[in-house]
Amino acid sequence: MVNRAFFDTLAELAKEKRLDKETLIQAVEAGLESAYKRTYLENRKVRVLLNEEKNEVEFIAYYVVVEGDPQEKSGEISVEEAQDIRPGAKVGDVISDSFTIDDFSRVAAKNVIQVIMQKINEAHKKLISEEMKGKEGELVRAVVRNVDKEKVTVEIVQTQMKGIMLTRDQIQGEVYTPGNNILVCVKKLSDTQKNEPTAYVTRANSLFVRKLLEREVPELKANLIGIRNIARTAGVRTKVVVFSNDYNVDPVYSCLGRGSERINNVSRELNDERIDIIRYSTDPKEFIANCLSPAKTIKDVSIDNDNKIARVLVGDDSYATAVGKGGSNARLASKVSDYTIKIIKNSDVMLDDGGSDNQ
Repeated sequence: MVNRAFFDTLAELAKEKRLDKETLIQAVEAGLESAYKRTYLENRKVRVLLNEEKNEVEFIAYYVVVEGDPQEKSGEISVEEAQDIRPGAKVGDVISDSFTIDDFSRVAAKNVIQVIMQKINEAHKKLISEEMKGKEGELVRAVVRNVDKEKVTVEIVQTQMKGIMLTRDQIQGEVYTPGNNILVCVKKLSDTQKNEPTAYVTRANSLFVRKLLEREVPELKANLIGIRNIARTAGVRTKVVVFSNDYNVDPVYSCLGRGSERINNVSRELNDERIDIIRYSTDPKEFIANCLSPAKTIKDVSIDNDNKIARVLVGDDSYATAVGKGGSNARLASKVSDYTIKIIKNSDVMLDDGGSDNQ
């Protein structure tokens, strides 16, 4: 016999763990079964049922009917004893009999609470994993819990699932402080972290940028425009190649928004990372020139399609911009266009031509 408060506590626990009450009751029943076996060291099968209407915990034992004397605590019962419970029982039958435990409180004190909480936590972890399955590749909010040299540990909001953001998944120069609420993209789910459901999250990959754009640009969601490719150096610059599925919709303007509002919103989420929206073209020369944005003075582009090499002649005033700091703009342009881009300064060509004329 248990009091009403026992079931009220279960209801509160179900709410806290976001489990339906039936799932919680099943976890408690499984915990009681396990605790009973630990305490009484019996081999017989025992099932526990919680009866909320009667405020009762019912124990049901299952026995195999055997001929002769049964072994103690073995789950066996003699034919005579079995027939007292169920007339007509014969050897080989499995019969059940309910019983109570007078010193139930002693069992609870020793084993029940620990086992029940273990079962509840297992059910809670399963619930979280099921909820997060559809979140891979999606944006979620998370609270920073811990920061060390190798990773940032977060808690996914409204799930209590742990998330790990490795160094390579962090934006260069961004500072993470415990308690901060941040937006992350779920890369994958894993249960290898001490059997605890864990989400590996990122703010540094190209998918994060894609999802941010999809959130800001309704034309992407409506499939009026599309993203062909993204190349990114997190914290520095991102290049996004876009195209239109509708002649009347400009893909570049759609991503920028009026007064560049949309792209500025994305950039702010990326710690003011620079974002180049590049118009795709089936003309390789035009496309390569677009990829070198924000460089303006592109004088000539020669294409070696067999080897996927583009030689680009730029004005001296655009050379530094075309190459970028430490070659970053040229590298991203090569990556996003799938061409090896070689940038040549106009004055260098003129010097070479002058030298040839003097010989």
